[in-house]
Amino acid sequence: MKSSLQRRLPRARLLFAPLALVLCLSACMAERERLLEEAKSAESAETRALALKRLAKDPAENDYALFFQSTQDPSAMVRETAIAILYLDDGPRIPDLLGSLLDDPSPEVQTYAIKGLLHEATPKKLAYLRQAYARKGALLRRLIAAHVDANLLADFVRHEAELIWKETGDKLTLPAPAIQAEAALLLGQSGRAEALERLTRLLKDPSIYVAAGAASGLGAAGDARAVSALIELLKEPYAEVREPAIEALVKLNSAAAIDPLREIAGKEAAASVAALRGLAALSTRHAAAKDALCALAEQVSPAVARTLADALRAASLTCDEAKWAERLDKGGEDALAILTILEALPRPSLADKIAPLLDAEDARLRDAAMLALSSLPNQPALASRLPALVEAALKAMDTAQTDWIPKSRATEDWPEDAFPEARGHSHDHDHDHGARESEAPKLDRAAIMKTNPSITEAQIDAMLQAQESERQKGAKKKANFEEFLDRLDRLAKERAGALGLAHPPARVFAFDDDYVPDLTEAFSAHLTALLTTVARQNPSLVPDKVLEVLWRETDFRVPACEIAGAREDKVSAQDSAPRLVKAVAESTVGAAPSATPVQRELSLVERCLRERDGDAQLAAIEGLKRRGKQAIPLLVEALQMRKEQRAPLMEALVALDAKSQALEPIRAIVSEGGADGLAALRALSAFGDRASVPAMVEKLGDPALRERREVIEALGRLGDDSVRDALEKELFSDRPEIRASALRALKALNLGASVPKIAALKGDYFAEVRQLAAQ
Repeated sequence: MKSSLQRRLPRARLLFAPLALVLCLSACMAERERLLEEAKSAESAETRALALKRLAKDPAENDYALFFQSTQDPSAMVRETAIAILYLDDGPRIPDLLGSLLDDPSPEVQTYAIKGLLHEATPKKLAYLRQAYARKGALLRRLIAAHVDANLLADFVRHEAELIWKETGDKLTLPAPAIQAEAALLLGQSGRAEALERLTRLLKDPSIYVAAGAASGLGAAGDARAVSALIELLKEPYAEVREPAIEALVKLNSAAAIDPLREIAGKEAAASVAALRGLAALSTRHAAAKDALCALAEQVSPAVARTLADALRAASLTCDEAKWAERLDKGGEDALAILTILEALPRPSLADKIAPLLDAEDARLRDAAMLALSSLPNQPALASRLPALVEAALKAMDTAQTDWIPKSRATEDWPEDAFPEARGHSHDHDHDHGARESEAPKLDRAAIMKTNPSITEAQIDAMLQAQESERQKGAKKKANFEEFLDRLDRLAKERAGALGLAHPPARVFAFDDDYVPDLTEAFSAHLTALLTTVARQNPSLVPDKVLEVLWRETDFRVPACEIAGAREDKVSAQDSAPRLVKAVAESTVGAAPSATPVQRELSLVERCLRERDGDAQLAAIEGLKRRGKQAIPLLVEALQMRKEQRAPLMEALVALDAKSQALEPIRAIVSEGGADGLAALRALSAFGDRASVPAMVEKLGDPALRERREVIEALGRLGDDSVRDALEKELFSDRPEIRASALRALKALNLGASVPKIAALKGDYFAEVRQLAAQ
């Protein structure tokens, strides 16, 4: 039998159920209100995002307005949460929202937007993606390429190509030469056949900038039909037009351009340099270009000979040396031109022809012969003369350093007042002390009495007498100074004669006892040639003390640094060169007086390597390279000491095969970026340093990386298959040169077949990218 309590329970449940439901609904409503309030106004982004997630589990119709609003939240976390809720929704406003979020700075938000636009894709959704691929930055392009299939990606690439083509054509109609020139180049880079006619017409544009852009565009287009029009452009008097035309003809590999280029190169004109470089480039593919360069060597003037030598060296040409010997025998300008070439292109077989020119009357020939022989090893004729030549040059420098003013004062009866009181300054008549006194306003008796009524007659007489005395003294001093300047003019002529100069330099005398740099200008060419020869043949001929003097002079700092670098130091096995350099590094002028010869020498090398003057630094490095392996510690320490302009140091370390010593310092420079970072990448590639691959791949992840192309090329050279994914992302950069570099790197690594989306780039706007993608 049931108890009364048991009988009452069902009835109680019926009574309390509605009440419990009411209480539950009330609590749920309170929780929703709290979540809505947190999602809208909580200070913490984490709290707002969590509230959105909870609301999304059982969303009300009005919640979607909040989700839409949250996609504009300042916090990326909140925006990501909101778009993750909405991206698969099929509401009519969703495509526009997703399209706008493609511009969001958060890659996570962009990714959700891309996925949403691809979900049940409509023409409107695809239009957003297509436009974004053509218009947005590299990061978004890579995200889109990663999420679409190959067919859709090919459609996006073709759409971008058509868009660029149309916009480029529109820019060509603008009345702005700079924009038109840029558009002309871009038109040519498309490689389309229809670009040829339009660019050919632009070659005759009144603006030289537009014509130059059209010439560059024709070169990029790669259409051989443009050759005749480009050759006609070589007749233009403007270098701004001729040089792009020459570069274009080289790109088109035009044999028809060889004769016109040869004609230009033979003239002493600004365009001759570009023409010679063009011939050098064509010589790798055309025998006629080689013949043209060699023929130029038989007629070129000394002014163009240096450029021609560079072109011959770039083309690795061996011309008919008998013709060169004939020009050497003629002497004069003929011999000077060939000697200039032979300095850059040593020819041992012509040494016997060069040696007699060491005795030529023309000083230019003597110096050029010396430099030409210095590029050849084991030249007895030169080696036997060098000591005497160096001694004579150093004696001339010693004469130039003599203070002739005190010397003349000791031998002539010059008044003491003839010399300026303050030495170290130039003097002007109008500012001379004596001149100022002699021209002071004259006092009179009335003026004195007016200013001082209590003064006596005797005092006035004394003042007027003192004034007259000072006036006479000033006049005498001025006359003496005039005589002094006349005698300096005479002394300048005597001094110039002692130095073998026809005329005295413009500013011979400074009023101090220091060496006067201007005196070196008249014979600096000879001394520079001599010092360069010494650096190549026998650096020990120049004493340490003289080397210090040379280093302080601007004209001779470069050869002085080369000599210092090339000298063999005497560091023993237990003493490392860097430690010796540190011992004297505190001195910025010279080594400590108590320093050993080795320390003094290394101090100068260290200062040369620290030089901001790039030529001096390069000269020291060139000298050190001739030391061989023993120079590596010095170069490594210089690399660690300097904070800029370290590329030449790294190139030298690569040349000396200093991988084990230089690898870590060079790796550290890669992270710095800039020009030195590029040089470091090249050095690591040359060393084959695969251990640096992860760091390079990490750098590619930096969207602000400026050296992206160089990093990609370095990865291609290192031959590590692990970089495939990183390179695939770069295929869809917004910069065509990056896309081309990525394609070349994948080809070098034989990884192209493993990246099927490469096929989409066959429709790229840029011809270079299309061609690489098709290979």
